[in-house]
Amino acid sequence: MKFFEIMRPSHWTKNVFVFAALVFGKKLFGPADEVLLAVGSAVGGFFCFSLAASAVYIFNDIIDRKTDSHHPEKYKRPIAAGRVTIGSAAVMSVLCAVVAIIGSFLLVHSFAGLILAYIALMILYSLLLKRMMILDCIAISIGFCLRAVAGAVVVGVFISPWLIICTFALCLFLGFGKRLFRYFIRQFYRLANKTKVCRIISVFRKNK
Repeated sequence: MKFFEIMRPSHWTKNVFVFAALVFGKKLFGPADEVLLAVGSAVGGFFCFSLAASAVYIFNDIIDRKTDSHHPEKYKRPIAAGRVTIGSAAVMSVLCAVVAIIGSFLLVHSFAGLILAYIALMILYSLLLKRMMILDCIAISIGFCLRAVAGAVVVGVFISPWLIICTFALCLFLGFGKRLFRYFIRQFYRLANKTKVCRIISVFRKNK
């Protein structure tokens, strides 16, 4: 169970972008055998991307295990808590990546290239880009674009430039919005703590 937990299956919902081309490419309409083939290919693409994402999540948790152990929420993660050893986690990460690459290659050869590009981008994100403002959001947005493009490749439809533009713009907007929300939350807590300290000092002075 702990190995399944480090794969973060709750985050697999992000890979629904793989199904975008299935819907907008009108592959849900037509002869039953073609629809089943398209749906099956999209589902296969979804799980390949989910395994690739899990490989990156595990890698990221290994890299951040020390900082996560001091985080009020992330300390509960199996790797940060020490419930999963680094060696076991590394093997699990490689296994997920290998299965994702092989599975994507069996679906469509070019799909495997997209999986490799995604893994490489997210490793770079974990090691460097996530600490660089703006570039972190751009990297995440490109990751979602790769999901959308992969969906089009898997079901065999034309990759519309609008699909890429809309996906990138939407994810960039959500990414910046999330960063802004976190900034306001931090400022709120800083102000609250500062106000609390001022009240304590005021009470101390009065008692003095």
